[in-house]
Amino acid sequence: MNKISYFFFVTCFILFFSCQKELSNETGASLVASGSLWDSSGVCLPDSVHGTFYGGVTPGSDTAYVEIQVNVTQTGSYSITSDQQDGFVFADSGFFSNTGVNIIHLKPIGTPIIPTTSTFNINFDSSFCSFVVNIEDSTGKNIGGNKNAQGSLWDSTGACLPETVVGTFYNGIAPGSDTAYVDVQVNVTQTGNYSITSDLQNGFEFSDTGTFATTGINTIRLKPIGVPILPIATTFSISLGSSLCTFTVNVQDSTGTGLGGGTTTTAGTWQFTQGSATYGGIITDATQDNSSGVATTVSLNGAGITGDTSMTLGFLILGTSIQPGTYTMLNNAITFASGDFLNDFSYTADAFVTGSDLTIIVTSYDAVTKQMQGTFTGSAQDKSGNIVPITNGAFTATVP
Repeated sequence: MNKISYFFFVTCFILFFSCQKELSNETGASLVASGSLWDSSGVCLPDSVHGTFYGGVTPGSDTAYVEIQVNVTQTGSYSITSDQQDGFVFADSGFFSNTGVNIIHLKPIGTPIIPTTSTFNINFDSSFCSFVVNIEDSTGKNIGGNKNAQGSLWDSTGACLPETVVGTFYNGIAPGSDTAYVDVQVNVTQTGNYSITSDLQNGFEFSDTGTFATTGINTIRLKPIGVPILPIATTFSISLGSSLCTFTVNVQDSTGTGLGGGTTTTAGTWQFTQGSATYGGIITDATQDNSSGVATTVSLNGAGITGDTSMTLGFLILGTSIQPGTYTMLNNAITFASGDFLNDFSYTADAFVTGSDLTIIVTSYDAVTKQMQGTFTGSAQDKSGNIVPITNGAFTATVP
């Protein structure tokens, strides 16, 4: 094949892959719930604000929360987080096991700053709604005001205080915060408000807010937010003051459990790391096309668990079937793109992006089950035009 015909073939492939990406946006993964915050008339379903919120006081998630209704049309995992207003947000994640109207509790994360009326926006699927929370003035209430707690996650020798992981975590399934959580000990030296949130790893994180009323050793409960992506041991980092500690959560494979996760309910999973950030989610659409009789185009399209991130990965295999092996951008017309809808980040790699280079290794493919696994690594262009490394790329997909 001469250079001109090869370039033409690559160009056609990239155009084809772009069309596949558009089509994939219309394809949902059964792992993630579908529905609406609206009734049949397009009006937001009722919400109810519980508890009292004070400026400068961290609300307790068990007594101060917002109850919202969701009209579920397809069962599955959900994760709903409001925008940030006046220093705090509301969030909840879990699993809808029934269709119809379900009620969930959005729990506060953070501390209101000033006594005011704050309007929070939430979305689910394609529906958008808002609710209003009145922040009361804490002055003269003797409930702490803007006083923040001080303390450490370390003991007197500088070793991390004990933590306990409770419950079982499965990939593709939103853990229930009442049955799956991490208990962490804190050595409190000054009472007051606290807010501790881990980093985001493997599609989920842990968080808790509240008030320390006594000094000394206190135990807090970090609750999960989000949905684990891959069945791997996942390490999280947390900090308080100048102290930093980690804990590890073993995410189990949900395949065959009948719980709704794993490869039985989704086309697969994806992840990659750029710098200190790891991105990942589910494969919403995977295809192979060997209709040319000469080559096979493989296209993977993915989304983040919360639906605000996208990923596309495509490559060309000479031959009429997928085969394990190493594929390069030069020889196999690799295209890669990932970003979020707010344009906080974006990464692109293909033959037309100077300096980008990607290698895909298909580690296994089962011609009967159509299960493909692989890795990818290399470099891509970020939204500022810089070439940056892409590491720890991995995917599993059912490619019919």
